[in-house]
Amino acid sequence: EAHRRREEALLKAKEAAEAERRHAEEQLQREKRRKQEIEAEAARLAEQAKHANKAREELRQQEEEARRRAAAELRKKEIELQERLEQERDKLEKEKHEMRRKMKEEQQLHMQKVKEREIELIEKETSFNELLDESFQKEKRAILENERKLQQQIEALRQEDNRRQQDADTRL
Repeated sequence: EAHRRREEALLKAKEAAEAERRHAEEQLQREKRRKQEIEAEAARLAEQAKHANKAREELRQQEEEARRRAAAELRKKEIELQERLEQERDKLEKEKHEMRRKMKEEQQLHMQKVKEREIELIEKETSFNELLDESFQKEKRAILENERKLQQQIEALRQEDNRRQQDADTRL
């Protein structure tokens, strides 16, 4: 009887040990699956971060190129306006010389008319310079406005990138 009870106790202990071993094995398999899921999520987030970094770099390069283009366009406009101003100055200077030559040749009666014409030319030059300056300022404002809009787009993309990065970090 004692032998039979001992065998039953031994059998129960074996069954309990086997159940515990199966439970531990199931637990180990769950932990392995969980580890694989975490590793897959980490790899996915790393890939996402890599793409975000690439997009950020492309955005920086686009921003830099846009600034270069805007600066080049501004320089080009400035040079064009300066050339036009120089041409007008040369033209006005030639006209002044011609007027002076005529003044010497003409009688005293015509001197007053020549002076009036010279004043008119100076007013034209001033008016032209003002128009030229106004045109230049409009161009400059348009370029600055474009650059400001571009900066806003860049900032919006950065914020979206930061939000995605934070989402990725949160998921991690």
